[in-house]
Amino acid sequence: MNWLSIAACCGLALAFTAALAQAQTRNTTAPPADTNRSGMVTLAEYQTSRTTFIMRADTNHDGQVSRAEWDSFAKAVRHDLDLSGVQGAELIGQGAWWDALDANKDGMVTRVEIDAMTTARFAQYDTNKDGFISRAEAEQA
Repeated sequence: MNWLSIAACCGLALAFTAALAQAQTRNTTAPPADTNRSGMVTLAEYQTSRTTFIMRADTNHDGQVSRAEWDSFAKAVRHDLDLSGVQGAELIGQGAWWDALDANKDGMVTRVEIDAMTTARFAQYDTNKDGFISRAEAEQA
């Protein structure tokens, strides 16, 4: 019986360690939008960058992000930015992003919803309406 208790404790310890390692290796950095390094960001580049970042919150890999997944991810992002000394890190995930993302208000965010939101945001940031976000436009945003 004693060996069974030891084996159970070892199993729990291994499971906890694996979960902790996964949490510590979670990538919370936003991928660069200007993937071709042209100095301009296209809608496709912007959408790919934002979708990649937001979908990192999808911990159960079902292709959508729940509010709980988003809140957990935002907390991890805030923590990592705070450790890096980024001012305003405590505001990450606290604004209206979730409401903007979850267009149909079902508590889940899909890639279709991300594309719709990022298309609208891109249009806001592309102030001269040339189909690109320049560095100057990004700094204004």
